[in-house]
Amino acid sequence: MAHVNFARFATQRRELRLDDVLPQAGGASSFAAFCGSADQRRSVALRGIRRSCGRMGVVVLQNDPQLAAEVGSLREDLSGEAGANLAFRTYSMNPVGSLEHYYDPLYGLSAAAALDALIPDDMPPAEAHVLRSYLSAYLQIMLVQFRMRPEPFGAYPYNLDLLLDLAEMSPSRLEADVISHMPSQDAQAVRTVLSQEDSQQRAYAAVRAFAFEIGTYLWTRRGFARHTRASVAAAVRGGCIASVTVPTSNKTVFRCLYQELRSLVEERCPFLLVVSDVALDEAPDVRRLITAPHESAGYITGVTAPDVLHVARDDAEVGALIAQHADVLVFRCASTQQAEPFSQAFGTYRRIVTDRQMNTYRQPFGLFSSHGAGSTRREVQERNINVEELMDLLNGAVLCGSAHAQPVLFNRVVL
Repeated sequence: MAHVNFARFATQRRELRLDDVLPQAGGASSFAAFCGSADQRRSVALRGIRRSCGRMGVVVLQNDPQLAAEVGSLREDLSGEAGANLAFRTYSMNPVGSLEHYYDPLYGLSAAAALDALIPDDMPPAEAHVLRSYLSAYLQIMLVQFRMRPEPFGAYPYNLDLLLDLAEMSPSRLEADVISHMPSQDAQAVRTVLSQEDSQQRAYAAVRAFAFEIGTYLWTRRGFARHTRASVAAAVRGGCIASVTVPTSNKTVFRCLYQELRSLVEERCPFLLVVSDVALDEAPDVRRLITAPHESAGYITGVTAPDVLHVARDDAEVGALIAQHADVLVFRCASTQQAEPFSQAFGTYRRIVTDRQMNTYRQPFGLFSSHGAGSTRREVQERNINVEELMDLLNGAVLCGSAHAQPVLFNRVVL
């Protein structure tokens, strides 16, 4: 028989200082903050990011202009702190309000990852297989050119600017200006693929569609000679911060970003992934990076959201989210809908309730009344932390997560 808990599995305290939860001198670990105000969530995100600066690369996917601005000035802010490691810079890939975007799609990816970024997930497998072959020929051209003359490329062979330049060329121009200058064996392999009917047209259509989607949110076309060499993977490998504004759930954007993150995970390159106020409805792969076990995967995560269902679909994912983050702060919930997933995740206990009865009765022909008393005991199932408590937190919060044996309610949190 399963153990039945007859004591509330939660405690209450007066005050919590955020510095005690996320100390700057401590080792970096996963963290999360939900509900409350934007300022409260932003304070948690910034503190988690600050303690990773100079220790590992950081990826910030955010939809908060103020957070983006403060992340952009972190190096300057840390310059006055003794012992701060300033061996990093921040790449703001697509600053809010700027017509210029600096993200360099495909830069730093392997050929396989680049193809996964370019080809939509919902394309029929047979069609995707053929398109993959056509696009591989263009990537092979880029790889050969990179090996022959790496300077214009930077550290990696692939980028969207050059891929689009190549895909736009007519077959005759591509042959005369590019393929004919390649080593004969490589040139023949490329010709064999691109001589197939409609191969270049289909490759161009795919690259153009990808470029249009990415160009709407992340990328500004500059041409190969001026590509920025700024990507998530490249920034993290250099121990820097990559800040990406994600204002809407676009499948192509998330697919491209996920390929960069997956590449880093597969390399076991240490990094912190922060997702702040970004809904992951259209990003199941990114969501799994956050909710799946990743303590030993070489990366840590930080999540902030006004509603936990922005990053978790159901009760099981909410529980997994809490379990995968060492420190989770749940600030005041604005509605029962916000509070219910957390109340459910915190579990229940059995409370013993005693009901007492007083009876008065009179015997037939009796002169005086008689009295009797009795009591019954019953068990009532209660939430360890109920919805009302989560909605009444005011300036407080519930602290939970894998680093805490049980949730703790604090009346006040000092940011």
